[in-house]
Amino acid sequence: MNKNIIIDMNNIAWIIRHASKLEPKKVEAYATEYIAMCMIDLVCNMYKENQGTGILCTYDSSNVWRKTIYADYKNRGHDDIYHEVVRDAVDMTKEFFDTVTNIKTAKVSFTEADDIIGVAVQENTIDCENVIISSDKDFVQLLGNPKTTLYSPSQKKFRVSDDPEYDLFLKCVRGDKNDNIFSCYPRVRETVIHEAFSTPESYTDFMETILKSGDKVGKGYDLNQNLIDLRKQPVNIRERIVDELNRPTQMNFNNKIALEFARDHHFKANIEKFMDGEYTSALKSEYVFDDK
Repeated sequence: MNKNIIIDMNNIAWIIRHASKLEPKKVEAYATEYIAMCMIDLVCNMYKENQGTGILCTYDSSNVWRKTIYADYKNRGHDDIYHEVVRDAVDMTKEFFDTVTNIKTAKVSFTEADDIIGVAVQENTIDCENVIISSDKDFVQLLGNPKTTLYSPSQKKFRVSDDPEYDLFLKCVRGDKNDNIFSCYPRVRETVIHEAFSTPESYTDFMETILKSGDKVGKGYDLNQNLIDLRKQPVNIRERIVDELNRPTQMNFNNKIALEFARDHHFKANIEKFMDGEYTSALKSEYVFDDK
């Protein structure tokens, strides 16, 4: 059976940045190259450790459709002096994979990697396993697919869920502080949330509850669900993602040129692995997707 290793590249870039020993008060020389080098190494290692047959590397767009329905989505400053470095490192990995490997990359205007990963799992009609590589808890909702697993590189373990649908419902109620999404029912007890999830009568009462603001809980829940639930993207966004995933993958693997790229970009720790062929199977892998 095919096994797709699906990677949230922006997420792993920040994992590597925070796990590294880069000087926090100044941008070190070749910091971009260092982070990109570590990202490539992680991609290849995840492929090897999970015995993959194909790799999909997903990337965030700089503009996001969610801001059209919620202007404050992820509306936070960037106080890390390595912010631009991390962004450049992410772009560098995409250039590398597109230029000298067979690895499938996907970046779609107005979408996040979350959207691409959601569609890749939900719409693929080919019988295959999916291993998602990300520390983002949002992907727990995709574990309802029995052939999908989620590995967190920061925790170095697979996440599990007894009930992905309930976990999604709970998150839509609680919101997501990291994405600037607020709770639709502040300070409500989880026992009440679980009761609302479990019985239709309690669900109706829950959503009809009037908050101090005068709004019903259901109004805030609908907004949060549209932002968080990876089945709720606009139809045109999902269509763009499917088109991108159906786009034929470039077949550019050339170990000699890959080694030259590594040398030109100061990927010092990677060079030996290119020379002894340790990366070859990952860089030659073929991702499979078909929505038919």
